This record gives sequence, structure tokens and C-alpha cells, in this order.
Amino acid sequence: MKTRHILSILVISGITFASCSEKSKSEAEELGNKMEQSFESAKDGLQETKEDFVEESREQFSELNEKIDQLEEDVKEQSAEVKEETKDQIAALKDKRDELKEDLDELSEAGEDNWEQMKTALTKKMKEAKREYNAILDELKTS
Repeated sequence: MKTRHILSILVISGITFASCSEKSKSEAEELGNKMEQSFESAKDGLQETKEDFVEESREQFSELNEKIDQLEEDVKEQSAEVKEETKDQIAALKDKRDELKEDLDELSEAGEDNWEQMKTALTKKMKEAKREYNAILDELKTS
């Protein structure tokens, strides 16, 4: 959306160039160059934000992996009944983790136009995975 707004401003500036005197043209060109630089800065800022989000998400994903591994170790020490009860839940959690990995890889490659939507979807899935993990953990604590 920011990109469209800035592009609109650049188009309007271009139209302004056509109707200006020579002196005004050079001033308008200078203004256009400044606006283009502003557009590039905004685009770079968006890229930094995306990269920061991807990096943070990768860290959270890594933590989730470690927690799942620890959870599996904890389940090994439980009774056969608890192992059986949590087997499907852990398998579902691992499936969710695999989906997150794929989504995270796609997000890394996403363009400006759709990364916000992918970010929202990834955030939602990450929260769901954490909820599922906590539910299994709570079940182990009460067993």
C-alpha cells in the first residue's frame, strides 16, 4: 500500500514535469529525485522489517524444535498409557512444525506484495503450534 502511494506521487510528479517552465522543470526534477530516494528508503525499510521478522521467526522455530525434542524425551519416561495418549498429539505437532518450516522458507522468498499476508498466516500458525505444545505439556504434568 505504501508502494502504491509513493508510486502515485511519482506519477503526479511526472505529469507536473510536463507542464513546467525550464526553471520549474529542474526544481520539479530535483523534487522527483528526492521523492524517488524516499521511495527507495521506504522500500529498504520494508525489506529490513521483513528480514527482522524472518530472523525472529527462525529463532522461534528453532526454540519450538528444541521444545518438541525435549517433550519427546519427557514422554519416553512416562507410562505406556501416557505414551499412547500423547503419540498422536506429538505427531500432529510435528506436522505443524513441518508446515511452519515450509511457510518460513516461502516467507523468506516472498515479494513485497504478499509478505504481509504470509507474515500474518505464519504468526497464527506459530501461536497454534505453541498452544498445542503447551496442551501436551499440561497433559504430561497432570499424568
